[in-house]
Amino acid sequence: MDPTDEKVLYLTFDDGPHPDCTVFVLDQLKKFDAEATFFCIGKNVDAHFELYKRIIDEGHAVANHTQNHLNGWKTKDEDYLLDIRKAMNIIDSK
Repeated sequence: MDPTDEKVLYLTFDDGPHPDCTVFVLDQLKKFDAEATFFCIGKNVDAHFELYKRIIDEGHAVANHTQNHLNGWKTKDEDYLLDIRKAMNIIDSK
């Protein structure tokens, strides 16, 4: 993020893509020429890859929100990190 004196709002959405919610959000963002970051779950990307592709094609950023949305507080570190790595196979995130 660049330092600025302007007021800036960063929009983020978690746990998608999902055919109902994500389609609605993308349509609304398009109306306002707004961009957002979508924290995607790998299993949802697998299930709705065309919707994931739409997120990217419309200029939004994506980020890895794990493969199976494991609870980080209740999952062994090794298992949690493996879940992140698995999602890296389908989610192209910096």
